[in-house]
Amino acid sequence: MFDQIYAQTRSNAYSWLEEAQPNTRETVNQMLTQTSFGNYFTQTCVEPEVVQEMTNFFGQFEAVEIDEQSMLVQLETEVMDAELEDAAAYLAQLSTEEMETLNTLVQSKNRTAKGELKTR
Repeated sequence: MFDQIYAQTRSNAYSWLEEAQPNTRETVNQMLTQTSFGNYFTQTCVEPEVVQEMTNFFGQFEAVEIDEQSMLVQLETEVMDAELEDAAAYLAQLSTEEMETLNTLVQSKNRTAKGELKTR
């Protein structure tokens, strides 16, 4: 039973990778072949025939140069969007009094940053 589930998982992974963007597929390939974890994983966690299967799978695609800067910008944008959504959900739960207190604190901080208030 384990072998069937293992084979199905591999098959699903290959299907996903075939449909993935070339940059994503190349990133997975690099993680498996050019990192210490990838090397450890392929040497100790999978059977040699599976390693050969993975090598053959990635070998059928042309190598793609990964635009790391673009990927980093996209990741930062996704993280910022998630943080903004969390902040909006939190603010939506505040009472009117809590919102007024928060606004007062923000205004005070802004005046301090502009040098309008004297610090101790």
